[in-house]
Amino acid sequence: MRGLIDRYKSYKSRILLSKTYSKKYAFVGIGGHSMNNLYPVIRYLDIPLKYIVCRDRVKASLIEKKYPGITALTDISVMLDDPEIAGVFVSTGPASHFELSSRVIASGKSLFVEKPPCRTLAELEKIAAMTREAGSPAVVAGLQKRYSPCAEILGKKLGKNKAVSYTFSYKTGLYPEGDEMAELFIHPIDLAIYLFGKAELKYARKIISKRGGVTYFVVLEHSGGACGNLELSTDYSWKEASEILVVNTGAGIYSCENLESLVFCPKQGSVMGLPVEKVMPKTAARTVLYGRNGFVPLAANNQMVSQGFYSEIDTFAEIVEGRLSRSCSKSSFVQLVDTYRLLEEIKGRCMAL
Repeated sequence: MRGLIDRYKSYKSRILLSKTYSKKYAFVGIGGHSMNNLYPVIRYLDIPLKYIVCRDRVKASLIEKKYPGITALTDISVMLDDPEIAGVFVSTGPASHFELSSRVIASGKSLFVEKPPCRTLAELEKIAAMTREAGSPAVVAGLQKRYSPCAEILGKKLGKNKAVSYTFSYKTGLYPEGDEMAELFIHPIDLAIYLFGKAELKYARKIISKRGGVTYFVVLEHSGGACGNLELSTDYSWKEASEILVVNTGAGIYSCENLESLVFCPKQGSVMGLPVEKVMPKTAARTVLYGRNGFVPLAANNQMVSQGFYSEIDTFAEIVEGRLSRSCSKSSFVQLVDTYRLLEEIKGRCMAL
């Protein structure tokens, strides 16, 4: 038995050691999100960064001290003109994503761009057309929730147990530094589109509180038949921020909390319309489909994995390296058209009220 355990551990470590990258990459941006969520995954995977590009010369000098072997640039043209660079990560201010992404695509390099990849549907369609014309580049937009284990498992379950309805609650604190719809609420809207299909907007209302919090109440009807009720708000608290999705299917209820857990509770039957659970009460069954194990410090139990950051970056690099096809991207520009169309429709409907 000991020998089998040792061989299994050796096999697992060989898999990790064999995951290498032959091409070179560059990163544009050095903000808090990049350093907290994207760089750690890139370093864990040992994706070879040749350049980090930023506008601040002081930051550029600090970059080369913090990341030995990486060249810091303040001129993106140098990186774009380097034929050795195959893939580029873009994570700057949202307002610059469209311009930078356009330049990367035009250079013939593969692109990973953090959300939002652009500000409007018109920009998205324009850059999607550029991508088609370029032909070969891989494109992954940073809607990381599509790549989370919860979304992957739930998507497969919903393929078997059709959704009837769902409620989606996405609550944060105040967000005065940007566009809450494009930079925050794009996540739940996009995840709803990804899980339930193209949606028709049935109702939308925007409420602004005295303290400046913004709340959207949205009702959607999806092409697959499911109806959804969403509360998207910045009028709560960042310390108690939450993202809770509850899906009702014919077989039972799926509950996903903060992409950290996914639980299924089957429905009990009925006799002549009378619910069995009222006649013969019993403990409800509860199946845990996914949950992070905080006791074991493995990569799989890290929030980078549960939130989808690991998988989206890994997918991008695997496509660039030629080990996955471009179709493996779950968030190309074309795949985000329905999301952007719905975002603009919600904004337009609320402005008209």
